Amino acid sequence: MQLTDDTKAIISGTVRTLAQLVPVAGGAVAQAWSEYETFRQNKRIEDFFSELRIQLESLETSHADLKTKIASMPDAAELLERMVALAKRETSETKRQSFSRLYSSFLAAPDKTNPDERIDLIHHVEQLTEADLKVLAEFSKHGGTLRGDMITNTGSPGWTAIGQKQSDASWLQDHGHIVHSISKLESRGLIHQASYNAGFQSSGEPGSSFNMFRRKAWDITPIGVKLVKGLGS
Repeated sequence: MQLTDDTKAIISGTVRTLAQLVPVAGGAVAQAWSEYETFRQNKRIEDFFSELRIQLESLETSHADLKTKIASMPDAAELLERMVALAKRETSETKRQSFSRLYSSFLAAPDKTNPDERIDLIHHVEQLTEADLKVLAEFSKHGGTLRGDMITNTGSPGWTAIGQKQSDASWLQDHGHIVHSISKLESRGLIHQASYNAGFQSSGEPGSSFNMFRRKAWDITPIGVKLVKGLGS
């Protein structure tokens, strides 16, 4: 959640009051907030621009018309404002680098995305976790289509013998994070259900819910491809 200036002012005023009323604990809270507001958030912005500088230096050596491309983007400044705001509150260093790489990809090829797509791509990176983005990248690495048993690396016949019991709870304990990522990627239109004709072998009890997931297949969508390329994965 992005804090408004009014909210920040209220927090700052409240923690100062706490420091006066409860000197020890309140003072510690006030100091923690001060460090967060003045140092950590500024450091995140510095990290964003540091990575962006590296990206731009690389682009300058490979795109002689980079200045013209940037000038052709009416939303270049607006996108930068959005990226800085996101980087300021993003705690993950990897995600902050992702914002820099994505913005650089917009500048390098403004004709590959339209303004609406660029906003959507930014939202995807903001809302998805690093693990989600790694799962999406796997689709690109494998030619676009993956089946559930391939994504979870349970395609080997020796994984669980036919008829051998394995509870759905046990399956989800090991692979639930991937099931969750697939659900999020599909709901965002980055992948869609497809068919995959390579041989499939049920494991454990054929009617189990995990076999239903293992049997399904998904393909990366065009906007999913753009996101993976934009992040340099």
